[in-house]
Formats: sequence, C-alpha cells, structure tokens
Amino acid sequence: AAEQSSANLMWHVIFEGDDEYETSTPLAHVLKASNDCILATKMNGKPLTPDHGYPVRAILPGVAGARNVKWLKSIRLSREPSDSPWNQNYYRKADGSHIQKLRMQSIILSPEEGETITCNRHDDKIHIKGVAYGVDSSVCKVEVSIDGGFNWMEATLLTDEILKDDSVGSYHGWVRFVADVDAGTIKDKAIVEICALARATDSNGNVQPQVSTKQRGYLYNGWSIVQFKRVKN
Repeated sequence: AAEQSSANLMWHVIFEGDDEYETSTPLAHVLKASNDCILATKMNGKPLTPDHGYPVRAILPGVAGARNVKWLKSIRLSREPSDSPWNQNYYRKADGSHIQKLRMQSIILSPEEGETITCNRHDDKIHIKGVAYGVDSSVCKVEVSIDGGFNWMEATLLTDEILKDDSVGSYHGWVRFVADVDAGTIKDKAIVEICALARATDSNGNVQPQVSTKQRGYLYNGWSIVQFKRVKN
C-alpha cells in the first residue's frame, strides 16, 4: 500500500473542458476516499445547468475552483502536471508551486461594505451574519469584533441546518454564523461608523490570520473586514 501510494504521487490527473480550458490535480488527492472527489452530472437532483458545467463537471472538494473543470471533455493521466498556460502561468503560490487546496475562511455578509443600517433607539445590538469554511478540518468557532479586534465575541454556528450527506471525509461546505454584538459605548450615538471583523478557528486549533501571506494575489484569507454606518431613529 505504501509503495502504491508513493507511485500515485508521481501521477497527475489532467482535466480538460470543452472550452479547451485544462488543468491538473495530483492523482493521490483524487484517489483518496476522504477527499470525496466526484464527476457530477446533477445538482440538487436536477441535471447541471450550462453555467454550472453541463453535462459533467469535476468536483474536487477543498480544492481551488479553477481545478473543478466545467463542461468536462476528457480526463487523462500524466507523469507531469498539465502544461496548459492556465496551469503553468496562473494559479501558483509565491514559491511557484501549483495552488490546489483552499484556505480556512470566514466572510461577513451582513452588514455589507458601505451600508447604512437604520435601527430603533431601543436596539443595543449590532447584528452580524456571515459564512465560514474549513479545509482539512471543520470550522469549530467564529469570533466577531466591532472595536478593531480589542474585544471578540463568539458567534453562533448554524450547524443544525447542515444537511446530512454521503461524504466519506469531513463536511466540505460552508457553515453560516450569526452574532448579536453588544453595542457598548456606541449604543447611544445617533450616527456611528463601525468596522466589523470576523475570524475563524478550525477543530485542529488553526486560527484565521489577521493578514494573509502574499500568494501572487491568490488565496487571500485574512480577517473579514466590513465598514458600515449605524443610524438610530
């Protein structure tokens, strides 16, 4: 088994779409059962729509979307990664290696950047909603702050709404979070500018960094930052 695994590391699966877009992912990743890699022909029980890759699309959970080729035309094995321009010139890390795995992420979806929120004078909470994503392990905690990160409040993860699926590995999807943060010293102000932050922690103890490392513009996963205005009636 160890010898077979070592041999698999030398091979790559090349996916080509009908639009001639081509990329590759290591065979060892595709064959690992817990990665739940599939060829999809349906979504939510219905045939894929053209914009989602009809008639068949490669689905590689936890792998960058650029590797999940749409309108799949061919699959082949190679000793070398794809030599297509998209694989050779783009989607590479700062060290030049090919981007495959995504990074842990959390994103504030509400309020939106630049939004003005109107609330009644009795509302002393800042209501924040968003989503978080884990890669090698699931997100176990999301924290939010409205004072530049001096104080953090743990948000509620809406794990009960996650549908049970037939994945072999860990849950590969996003989880929603909500938080009602006490407005504190700003609660009585008629108009106030707020900068909300969010950061995630996974079950392995990894914490989303304040600032992401530079990777040629890819894979940014620093704290989510949203600036908005709160106005009281």
